[in-house]
Amino acid sequence: MAYPVHQCVCMNATPTFGILLSSILLLACVPDPGTGEPVNDSDNSGGGGGGGGGGNNGGDSSDDPTGGDSGMAELTFEITGLEDSQGRVRIAVCGSKECYDALVDEQNPTLVASLSAPANQAGVSITTALPPGEYTGVLHHDQNDNGVMDTNFLGLPQEGFGFSNGAHAGLSAPDYSAVKVTVQSGQATVTTIDADYL
Repeated sequence: MAYPVHQCVCMNATPTFGILLSSILLLACVPDPGTGEPVNDSDNSGGGGGGGGGGNNGGDSSDDPTGGDSGMAELTFEITGLEDSQGRVRIAVCGSKECYDALVDEQNPTLVASLSAPANQAGVSITTALPPGEYTGVLHHDQNDNGVMDTNFLGLPQEGFGFSNGAHAGLSAPDYSAVKVTVQSGQATVTTIDADYL
């Protein structure tokens, strides 16, 4: 089974005061101009914290995110540190260093997936099926569910953001080596994204 690649059409964003949070601002994806539909923005939640039914792609607990394809692997993003339960969490998933670098350099990379689930302050788990490889995840907590990263008059994010492997932004986005997650055929992999707010 071939895994579809989705192009994320994103709004232009300019970092301010040398803080390169462009990877966060680029998650302000607008609908695809060809179809007017959100790009792969389906509800992929596997349940929220508190021991809820995590990791099942939002369907019946017997659902297998790999679709029964033993060549595929499960990657689960465990999101913690959400400020509240308002809106949705959105994750841009890159499948290469080039994609991640393009994302943080304010280009329009080809994403492997764009995942979304209702926010839950207790925690959110989103699972997706992917071919074996290296992946990164960049979080946007879209608190008002308007599909864009809201910014203040300085251009800084007013909503939560985060990176796979619990990596945090400093004066720039984390290096690829800090955020990459390796998934192997037929195995389940879990990575944590800790939400940050300015």
